[in-house]
Amino acid sequence: MKQNFYLTIFPMEALIASELEPAAFGSYMAVGARKGSAEALMFIQLKDTRGPFDWDSARAACIEHADGRPKHSYYLSIYRVLENLPLDILGSVYLVTRDGRTLELALAERSVYADTIDRSWSSIGLYKELCPVFPLVVSRRKPAEFGAYLTAPTSRTRVPALVFTDLRICENLEEYLTGGNIGNNVYDRHPEHLVNCINQVREHPEKGAKIVDRTYFAHFSYSLIKNGVFLSKQDETLFWPLPSVARIKEIDYDWGRSADMY
Repeated sequence: MKQNFYLTIFPMEALIASELEPAAFGSYMAVGARKGSAEALMFIQLKDTRGPFDWDSARAACIEHADGRPKHSYYLSIYRVLENLPLDILGSVYLVTRDGRTLELALAERSVYADTIDRSWSSIGLYKELCPVFPLVVSRRKPAEFGAYLTAPTSRTRVPALVFTDLRICENLEEYLTGGNIGNNVYDRHPEHLVNCINQVREHPEKGAKIVDRTYFAHFSYSLIKNGVFLSKQDETLFWPLPSVARIKEIDYDWGRSADMY
């Protein structure tokens, strides 16, 4: 059987070998072999095996069982994986729902990133960092600029590489406070705190970013994603766009229902 290599980026960072293809791997990781667990998962399929990991040992260990069942998972590493993988070996991102349904996001060309952000930018970005750190952050910087800032060697709070996604913000912030019809509320525990953070960044240009929540795991949902998934490493940014709701209905209606997209 073919051996595949995956980088999981949410809810934990790990490098995993598996004989399962992406959809089957996503289902196995989300709900387990015995259907006893249930959690969302995001992972990236690798196109090549480069970087300081024991690939040969993984290939030797990731083989089918004596009865012919495929090897579901073999962990190569669970620490500092992202920073040690070359960006050019990263393939599609997969979004897995709690019931094991998987949607593939294809890596976009640089021009697609520019066009998408220029059309959707409204002076403030709300970013959910996914790997290797987890805060929810408000920033005046566009996604690539935000990622470059946090991974720059000169930044005092830098990380070597960062995966994150941008979330939808209601233009009329008063609707967060009055409970207006804004769909899934991106921050429903203390909406006044989110509004305060956004206003601080807007009113103080010298404040490039403001942490809203240090973890924000329980409330994060795929339905909150605005444009897609980003990976930054200093001046390099990769972008995996999320299809529109109309397109998701066409390509995988059941995934969209499972992800609360409609």
